[in-house]
Amino acid sequence: MTNTQPKTTRARGRAPRRVLVTGGAGFIGARLVTALVAAGDVVTAVDNFHRGRRAALAALRGHPRCRLLPGDVADPACAAAIRRLRPQVVYHLAAIHYIPECLADPAQTARVNVLGTQRVLDAIPSRALERAILISSGAVYAPQTRPVTEQDRVAPLEIYGTSKWVGELLWQTVARETPRAAWLVARLFNTYGPGETNPHLLPHLVAALRRGRTVRLGELAACRDFIYIEDTVEALLAVGRLDRRFAVFNVGSGKAASVAAVLRLLERLLGAPITVIQEAGRRRPLDRRYLCADITKLRRATGWCPRWALRDGLRVWLEEEGVLPVRRGPCDADE
Repeated sequence: MTNTQPKTTRARGRAPRRVLVTGGAGFIGARLVTALVAAGDVVTAVDNFHRGRRAALAALRGHPRCRLLPGDVADPACAAAIRRLRPQVVYHLAAIHYIPECLADPAQTARVNVLGTQRVLDAIPSRALERAILISSGAVYAPQTRPVTEQDRVAPLEIYGTSKWVGELLWQTVARETPRAAWLVARLFNTYGPGETNPHLLPHLVAALRRGRTVRLGELAACRDFIYIEDTVEALLAVGRLDRRFAVFNVGSGKAASVAAVLRLLERLLGAPITVIQEAGRRRPLDRRYLCADITKLRRATGWCPRWALRDGLRVWLEEEGVLPVRRGPCDADE
């Protein structure tokens, strides 16, 4: 899919809002920024380009309602710049979230994900603030063998999930102190699609398939909730329209797929077998076997529901990467 200059689709009668998106040049952040600008908002995207890319916002370069502000959210200078913006809406996405990277450097993970969140909170409370949305993760939950609800027990397994849970606690604390605004948390599950900047499972598979039909993997039985990028962005926009003093929502597809099932889908799309080499070094010692979202609460609160089947999302991605020829029309239903 080619990035194009967005057309304004502002809701009738709604004035443009000043919106801050931290991590705004990242995989999800750049898509969210583009959607907010298209909706008529005035958006400032903050990013330190650790994983984010300037090119992700190239279509908005020079746009009068979009500004890209280089900065690290854990840096006091960045917080000062945010304070001067006086945003009405905040989406806080900036984080280190590739788990092997988090495990390799827990101190840096805590600095960005915890201290960075506190710096943002220190900068944004003001009379102008209407809504603040924290992007958290399904990694905060205790392991389950069924889809998790927002009421399920929180017990993260590693530093990434722990850092996101601490961020939620900070968010909730400020919500009690600043009741004029809506303070919301979106717990994301496994967002995928073209433009991913972290080498998670699906980007790893797509990159391998660009080179051939052999992939190196660890655990094949692990199940995850994979949600296409467009569905995630639509969910975040829906959450950002809610008026709740404090609320938490799962954002996922509501369906779990194992690594082995993803491989079978890819083989059907390619019309060819994939050779899998399992490597013990790719298995995480504390990895959970199953993680899936129950999305009932978000659906009831907003009317949002995911529109992309996993097979269709994978097909579009493979087409964009040149692994498959572009075709028109939807795929057959998933088996």
